[in-house]
Amino acid sequence: MSLRVAVVQDHPVFFNKKETLKKVERLVALCRSKGCELVLFPESFIPGYPRDFDFGTRVGDRSESGRDLYLEYYQESIDPDGQDIPFLENSS
Repeated sequence: MSLRVAVVQDHPVFFNKKETLKKVERLVALCRSKGCELVLFPESFIPGYPRDFDFGTRVGDRSESGRDLYLEYYQESIDPDGQDIPFLENSS
């Protein structure tokens, strides 16, 4: 048995789940048009890997702006109880 796999090397629309999901849909469609049956994305593609973000944290302290930024990051992440997983499973 053989399986054609695509590995995506791209970036999300950082902190924008809706637009990133649209991008995922386009990328998956492109990969499928080339015969791929499995498409792999980078870790934390949605909402984006927060490299260099400290979310306002210091040992024993967190700033209010850091809390707000983390909340935004959380809200733009995949909701396992919502429609994000079914959308990703059915992307063509």
